[in-house]
Amino acid sequence: MTPPCIVIAMNPHPTLFISHGSPILAFEDWHPVHRFLKQAAGQLPRPRAIIVISAHWEAPVPMLTGSDRPPTVHDY
Repeated sequence: MTPPCIVIAMNPHPTLFISHGSPILAFEDWHPVHRFLKQAAGQLPRPRAIIVISAHWEAPVPMLTGSDRPPTVHDY
């Protein structure tokens, strides 16, 4: 006998790829990327979580970490 199936309705948020480039892109209000991010923030629903994938961290195996308030890592 097949067990009952539970279906959870989800409304997924949009997926964005934002290249990090220079750190000033998000903070300098004269830069087009800053204006884009500010406009997008006003149009997108507020997420409960954000996933960031980085190729700048080296580990022998794929790893996950999490934090409510992760520290900023400057790797440039």
